[in-house]
Amino acid sequence: MGFSMTELHITLATIFRRFELELFESKREIEIDSARDCFLAEMVPEAVGVRVKVAKILEE
Repeated sequence: MGFSMTELHITLATIFRRFELELFESKREIEIDSARDCFLAEMVPEAVGVRVKVAKILEE
């Protein structure tokens, strides 16, 4: 499990470093903010998930 989590962290770090992302058809009140706290945060039933689009490819 440790190796797979490391791979996920490296992949996410690479995405955030190389691309400028912005929300796409997502509303903060629905997809990002939690609606209930039942030990784990729960979203509203209408939430479809956070979607982003690449606004710009950053130079290295």
